[in-house]
Amino acid sequence: MSDKKRVVVARKLLRTGEVLLDGFEVVSGGLGSDRDTLLEMVPGAMAIIADPTVPIDPEVLDRAGVQLEVVANFAVGFDNIDVAACHERGVIVTNTPDVLTNATAELAVGLTYAAARGITASEAGMRAGSGAAGIPVPISGSS
Repeated sequence: MSDKKRVVVARKLLRTGEVLLDGFEVVSGGLGSDRDTLLEMVPGAMAIIADPTVPIDPEVLDRAGVQLEVVANFAVGFDNIDVAACHERGVIVTNTPDVLTNATAELAVGLTYAAARGITASEAGMRAGSGAAGIPVPISGSS
């Protein structure tokens, strides 16, 4: 048995996240992990790292045990976590706020430009062979 604190990764972390856990005993379920696998892994865990596909409910919390300190969600939200059940047990819940803020803003600006410039329609016309996209076609009878 290891003296290191046990961290259960419900599914899989990116390598950059795994490196940060070098001082812990890490148990990972992998991408194919299901609820039964999670319930087998969590006993004795100090922390559970979940993603939005992994429900963290009273059964998981009870199975983990009273030493559980934190449930970290590898996502912006936390709809998959029973926050009230964690609070009742004194378990801290974390997530990754603002991680997609810039990307969302950039996408919104890009879509705004695309709509204003008719990029989608121009691209569709170009693919259909109706001429160069975005280049005005002269009106008949004008010079």
